[in-house]
This record gives sequence, structure tokens and C-alpha cells, in this order.
Amino acid sequence: MFEERLKKIKVQQQNKRSGSYNCIPFSDNFPLLSRHLPGIMKGVYYLITANSGIGKTQLAKYMFVKTPYDFIKSHPESGLKIKILYFALEESKEEFIDTLIVAYLAEKYKIKIDVLQLNSMYDEEISDDIIEKVEKARDYFMELFDCIEIVDSVSNPYGIYKYCRKYSNDNGTHFWTQLKITDGAAKKFITHSDYEKLGTSKGNWKYSHYQQHDENEYVIVISDHISLLQPEQRHAGSKHKAMENWSADYCRKQITKHWKYTVVNIQQQAAASENVEHYKAARLEPSLDNLGDNKLTQRDALVVIGLFAPYRYKLTNYLGYDITRLKDHFRSLIILKNRIGRPNLNLGLYFDGAINKFKELPNSRFTATMEEIYNKIENKY
Repeated sequence: MFEERLKKIKVQQQNKRSGSYNCIPFSDNFPLLSRHLPGIMKGVYYLITANSGIGKTQLAKYMFVKTPYDFIKSHPESGLKIKILYFALEESKEEFIDTLIVAYLAEKYKIKIDVLQLNSMYDEEISDDIIEKVEKARDYFMELFDCIEIVDSVSNPYGIYKYCRKYSNDNGTHFWTQLKITDGAAKKFITHSDYEKLGTSKGNWKYSHYQQHDENEYVIVISDHISLLQPEQRHAGSKHKAMENWSADYCRKQITKHWKYTVVNIQQQAAASENVEHYKAARLEPSLDNLGDNKLTQRDALVVIGLFAPYRYKLTNYLGYDITRLKDHFRSLIILKNRIGRPNLNLGLYFDGAINKFKELPNSRFTATMEEIYNKIENKY
């Protein structure tokens, strides 16, 4: 066991020396964050939390959909691939696609419209020019949707796990091994299909490991948001139990631990975290103690990321930033837990919810640079 890990560590070292990648890095979009959290890693369970309406879904899309896709497109020499299984428990496929189109128009053409404008919901209709630009993006989105599956029809823990398990069966092999091995005998492995044929003798075998067909593929399983999970009948309608079942039994024990897939769960903060008592005590930032509906999920996650919007609470200054000038364009990304790297980070971000954009802000002490940003935002208004 030790020799295997030492060999793996040396391989990772050589990858770094040769310019290869040991993860899908955040450095292109989040250079400061990457010093604490290098990127998307195999076998890691990430949890994103915030109060309702703060932008946790947008952050998940930006960090775990746009960032990895942009990386593999701009670094074909890496040989890395992604497959994203996105379980949209809150929005529909159509809503999801619309947010991607709006973000694409803003980045590609500097055209800033929201989803309602895209669908001609205001007094004026969308222009033919924008329609043409969306049509020209057909190849981009066809390639993107080769990498991502949006699932809005499955919402119970076992159903989501079953969907992921099918993908794992189609794109890799599960192995089982004997519980007891006689002295001198070699360890014997059988595949999942052979295991299923064992019948009553299954008790003599245990799950061993999973082997992907393509080790360069990163499989990212995203659930948004897990408070909307539908309880199993066997859980007697308990939302708490459904969240525990998905997080502990499936995400931690199977999907990340055995398969080495990446899991990203989105979870709301409890509504009570915004009450008067929390406001008076200046305890408005997201925390592990205020996770909504089930606090036990924090035990399963290796990384917990919180998102905070001080403008919502009429705060005038936060981390040295002038919130009266940044308004709702400011978000704070807080690493609440990091079992695999450096914790205790509170990072200022520029946020534009209409076009799903996040960008790291310079330190608030860089007054000249921040003054330029303040002016741009004020000119926008």
C-alpha cells in the first residue's frame, strides 16, 4: 500500500516538472484561489453553500462547468477530458442552456443581456443580430453538450446514483475480490457482471476498486441544490435522511472514494442564519453550523466553499472594500473547510449575475486599481 502511494506521489512530481497537470487548474480564472485550492481534483467532494439568491448556482457553473471546459479547449496538449453529469433539481434544461448562452454572448461579443431579454420578455424583442450570433455559436454548444449532460428528470438519491453508476459501467470496470484468501493463493478479481451471477455466494466477495477506461477523463457530478432531493419511500419522506443518504452513502463512500469521480453539491444556508439575532451578532457570513436541512453533509465534503453578499445586508464596508460603490457586484468567496489544502481564505470577487461572471478583485489596499473598478461600476449605473 505504501509503495503504491509513493509511486503515485513520484508520478505526480514528474508531471509537475514536465508541465503536465495533476488536476484541472483554477489558475486561469482564479489565480489567488488556486494558491489555496489548486483546481478540480479527482476523488474530491466539494460543497458550495450560501443563502438563497446569493449566486451559489452561478458559482458552481462558473467553477465546475465553464472553468474546466475552457481549460481543455485552450490546453489541448494536456490530453485531459471532462464529463459533467449535472443534476438540475431546481431549474430546467431550458433555463440552464439560456444561462450559458447569455454568458457566451457577454464573453464573446461583450453583449450583456439577461435571460428575460434573450427570450424577448421585455417590451422590445431580441434583435436579429443577436439571434445570428447565437446561431454562429452552434458548434461551440454542440461540443459543450458532448461534455455535459443536464438531467432534470431525476431527483431522488438512488435515482441519481443509478444514473451515475450506469455511466461508470459504460466507461469503466468495477472489480470485486474474495473476502478470504488462503495462504499462498493469489488475490482473484472478478468484474461486476460476474459478481452479479454469483447469487447466494456473493457474501464471499467484497468490492475492490474501479478502473476508468480513460484515465485522462474527469467525471464531475453536480447536484443543485440538495435540499430539493426527493426522499426515498424507505426514508418515510425525510428530507434530512435523503440528504444524508446522497451525501454519505453515495457521494462519499462510492462516487468519490471508489470511483474517483469529482462531486459538487450545492446546499443552502438555513433561513434562520439571516434573522435579527445573526444580524446583531454580525454573524451573517455562511458557516458550517448554518447549513440548511442537514448539517452532517459537512463531514462528508473535503472542501466547503461559502459565498457571501454584504450588500444584501446593507453593509457599507467589507474586507476594506467600499460596498456602497460595488453594490451587489461584490461577492466574498470563503473557504470554510479544506481537508486537502490550505484553509482560511476570504477572497473578494466581482460578480455579474445577469451574465454569470465572476472575477477576482485586487486587494482592497490597492486603492488606485480599486478606484478604477469603482468608477466602471458607477458609470454602468
